[in-house]
Amino acid sequence: MKYLPLLFLLLGLNLNAQTGSLKCNVTFNQYSGCATDNLILTTKKDTIRFLKFQSKDTLSGIPVGTYQALFYDCDSTHTYSQMIEITEDEIRYFNFFNNAGMRQDRYSDLYDEMYYDTNDFVEAWLNHGFEFGRGLDYDNEAVNLTSNYSFQYSVGQDYMLNQSPFALGFDCGLKFSQYNYGKVDLIDTSVVHEDQRYTSLDLTAAVLASIYIKEKKLLDIGIKYNLPLYARGVAKNGNQKLTTKGIHNYKDFSAIARIGYWWGFIYGEYRFNDILSSPYENAPNLTIGIRFNAPIEWW
Repeated sequence: MKYLPLLFLLLGLNLNAQTGSLKCNVTFNQYSGCATDNLILTTKKDTIRFLKFQSKDTLSGIPVGTYQALFYDCDSTHTYSQMIEITEDEIRYFNFFNNAGMRQDRYSDLYDEMYYDTNDFVEAWLNHGFEFGRGLDYDNEAVNLTSNYSFQYSVGQDYMLNQSPFALGFDCGLKFSQYNYGKVDLIDTSVVHEDQRYTSLDLTAAVLASIYIKEKKLLDIGIKYNLPLYARGVAKNGNQKLTTKGIHNYKDFSAIARIGYWWGFIYGEYRFNDILSSPYENAPNLTIGIRFNAPIEWW
């Protein structure tokens, strides 16, 4: 019984042990057919092994300290060793690109190599996805507009700001929009058409500020510009089609926000200016929709 306090103390110390993480990207020049790497971390007191991890996997739960790190591939044909420091509650990034073919017992005299071991390494995320939205007529000003929708594909990149959850980035893409109007002509109300609509294909570009939680995107806010590549008003009557050009201006700037998690987002876009000239009625300035995102991590 007299040893119980000591036992509880040791358990408490173990539960409160300070740990950090290590994310590795190790590339040996001579390909050995290995899809994974191995790592041995050693100090005077401890030896920790991580086996068969892939590039950019996060190795977690490593006690704080300075380790002699030995990286090797599946058959130990290529190795590399270096001191690495693990800090509390932080991810340590380690990259190694080596053009030398090394034996298992050769840790020095390397050539044509580049490595860095830093807490200030900037990760990048490639994001691409699809958006579908509709204008929200919150002020009931879209009298002649019966429906509207937009469909967009975009791709972009976010750059993480050190170890913070914040990132800066951009995206660009193509956006198709269609506004459908009533059958009564927008100028001469005595004329009735079978169909009236406005369609456009825009090249989009946006600058973004983002928030990531545990390496998963949570929020985007930014400014966006739409450049019309094709913009037409169309009135159809049987086999006849009346097309009107030059009705779109080039001041199509908007503020955008997306909130969600990782692959799914709700987004809002507020256009600052009306983009169509009279008599074409503009879609509501506020658009609400959903985005399906496909993120890819790279260095």
